[in-house]
Amino acid sequence: MLSLLFPTDPTWVNYGVWLLIAGAMLLWLSILKRVYGPKVHPITSRQHVGERLTMLQIVNQEREERGLIPLTDEEFFNLEEKMMKRR
Repeated sequence: MLSLLFPTDPTWVNYGVWLLIAGAMLLWLSILKRVYGPKVHPITSRQHVGERLTMLQIVNQEREERGLIPLTDEEFFNLEEKMMKRR
């Protein structure tokens, strides 16, 4: 098997094997993208597998870890507006 992947004198068979491996990897990536969506979100300690958290939930979890009070929807929206104006 190793000689098929790394031969001393490569032929069209060896290149075909490498193309087959690359094609299988691309197929696997496309399947993963279709199953899990275009974005992969990191799983936090309070998140279940497959559950997508909103930005407000993520920010409030970080604030709780620091000992701060959680933000309301309105406060979070105002902070987002300020950040957009700074850009």
